Amino acid sequence: MNITQNINFAQSSNRTYLKSQSTKVDVTDAHVGMSGATLKYVWNQKATGTTEGEINKEFSNGSELTQNSGTANNYYLWVYA
Repeated sequence: MNITQNINFAQSSNRTYLKSQSTKVDVTDAHVGMSGATLKYVWNQKATGTTEGEINKEFSNGSELTQNSGTANNYYLWVYA
């Protein structure tokens, strides 16, 4: 059985300098559903190479995920479902 989760991020058209970033994250799975699933995320500045172990903050499906670390460099949102 091939199980595929879909992770959807709410788009923002804001191009203004901000001290924080956020997006709403929805995870769906057509086969088994996401009820009770452990979802994890991390914001960091690594475009590649983030490991599963680094993705360590739990969140509820449909949550707004925010990072307030400033915007000196690019931040990437990594999600594990």
